[in-house]
Amino acid sequence: MNFRSILSHPFFQYSLELALPVIGYLFFDWTIPVIIAFYFFDFLGGEFTRYKRHQKIMLSNAPEQRGKLTLSFALAAVAFIACVLMAYFIFNEIALIASIENSPIVEIVDFMKREGWFLLPVVLLASVMKDKMAFYLPKKYLEFSFPKVIRAFYLEIAVLTVLICLGLYGYLQLLQLQVDGLIMLAIFILVKLIFDYVLVRKLKDSAKL
Repeated sequence: MNFRSILSHPFFQYSLELALPVIGYLFFDWTIPVIIAFYFFDFLGGEFTRYKRHQKIMLSNAPEQRGKLTLSFALAAVAFIACVLMAYFIFNEIALIASIENSPIVEIVDFMKREGWFLLPVVLLASVMKDKMAFYLPKKYLEFSFPKVIRAFYLEIAVLTVLICLGLYGYLQLLQLQVDGLIMLAIFILVKLIFDYVLVRKLKDSAKL
């Protein structure tokens, strides 16, 4: 198996999403705000690749419903902006109440200058290659009903947005309680695993023809 095949394998791509923040926290002094920013960029890239998948499904069995595709993309953009604004509010609160040298915003900017400019495109590339190998080449888009995909998307994006906002507020509360960062990270990974392997998987199955 060559490097390209490894990079595009779904298991590797998902493991990369989980492992990179943990490795960054343990070995590269990533803070929790930096990890939150990392996943926000991952969210943004994921919505881009999702839109391309939905577009392919729409063209395969419901080309007359292009308007629903545009609406879903707009909804994802609104959800992302809402989460970013929530994060900005939380980070400003942290800067006001926590005893830290740098504000979370400054930490995120420093991360982008140091590692983010390289890591984030790699994560996006891995996601694009995964879709190419696991979705487009085997023509998985023929297995899905576009109307069902859109209904599943609405539910998933609503739950995801609520979880992100609750998670950001919960992070602020845990920080005030001085909970260790590794414990916060473990809670996040547990919630992500439940979300991905319970809700997302069931929604994916429900969207098939």
